[in-house]
Amino acid sequence: MGSSHDPGLAYFRRVTRAEATEILQGQPVGVFLIRPHDTQSEVVFLSFRGRPDDGVKHAIIRREVGEQGEAQFRCGRVGPCSSLDETLQTIAKVLPSGLVFDNKLPGEHP
Repeated sequence: MGSSHDPGLAYFRRVTRAEATEILQGQPVGVFLIRPHDTQSEVVFLSFRGRPDDGVKHAIIRREVGEQGEAQFRCGRVGPCSSLDETLQTIAKVLPSGLVFDNKLPGEHP
């Protein structure tokens, strides 16, 4: 999806939508993970804990090829961004709930 040096890949988890929802239920607002699409390698999903009354939300992040052959990432109106990490940082600025980048999910090791 991104360069192996892309810090955004640290949030990648190979889980289903239902598993992501279960993992994020009860987590603080803004906690998130990135999960794969079943069949499209250029698509991942951002699953995140929204505001208390919103529950868990899911958004699509697409990897495209720019005019110069470089990877670009888009999520709704966000993008193009040059990395998954830049995309996540930009999304964090526009979401009412933001995104929490330093929270460990259950079952993760430091």
